Amino acid sequence: MGEITPVGLLGRLNISPQAGTLLSVANNRNPKSREHLTLVALISMGLAYSIRYKEPQFKDSQLLSNIAIAGVFHDIGEIYVDPEFFVSKAGISPQQWQSFSAHPIIGAALVREVVGLDNVCQAAILQHHERVDGMGYPLGVSGKAMSPVANLLALAEMGAAMRGRGCPLHRIDIALKIVPHEFDPAMV
Repeated sequence: MGEITPVGLLGRLNISPQAGTLLSVANNRNPKSREHLTLVALISMGLAYSIRYKEPQFKDSQLLSNIAIAGVFHDIGEIYVDPEFFVSKAGISPQQWQSFSAHPIIGAALVREVVGLDNVCQAAILQHHERVDGMGYPLGVSGKAMSPVANLLALAEMGAAMRGRGCPLHRIDIALKIVPHEFDPAMV
């Protein structure tokens, strides 16, 4: 069969019609979401692929598939966020923040109830904005309580967000030095 690669695995994902509908809704509400979701999925799979020798659990093809799926669906809860939130240049109100910060909870529920994803994917989606130092949201989970896949997604999303703003790769390295305790050092 050959070696599993991130791009190859992403291309072979089995997406149900219900999951496809959710992704279409997400893309219609925010046209930049498809690029972001794909980039996060690829970066997180690339991270898993690169640390597979240090962390043997990341050699498992089912876990790699879960990482890909969680990357694709990590922000699916944003379909319930007011679209103005994403285009507004003004500051956000407390109500807007409350709505936005709930998207991991909503996303985890959607992938459980509508898509039927397993607990690994649900936990990763729920925790993708958590940080190792406990300063993330929505639950303030920290350290070993974080899912390893959520750690990958958190790091991948930060990298994807910076790349989406046109930042060169060395800026990501600088950002990781500024916030050294937010992400799992073994993954950084």
